[in-house]
Amino acid sequence: MNANFDIELIYSCCKKKINDTKKYNGWKNWNNWNVHLWLSSDEDYQRLIEGLVNKCVQDEVTEEDAVSMLEIYLLSRGYTETGEGAVVTRDALQEIVSHYWDS
Repeated sequence: MNANFDIELIYSCCKKKINDTKKYNGWKNWNNWNVHLWLSSDEDYQRLIEGLVNKCVQDEVTEEDAVSMLEIYLLSRGYTETGEGAVVTRDALQEIVSHYWDS
């Protein structure tokens, strides 16, 4: 057993995990920020999210249901990750919808 190797391996894996959960540019993590950047940099997607949130608020649909609707829409079109490799996760979509919901 190489203790130095194990220490380095554990350290690098844990450090990456910790860094992945730190806030990034005001977002929960890099992944969520990048998915938001990807969606908000496209005017059509930005309008889609704003329209969806406004319609859900107007019709008293829950925020969680709005997340489900956005998730179904994106996944049905094959959008599972950004060009930079950020995965379109439910967590990312929840944070994005919350961002629009609260504004």
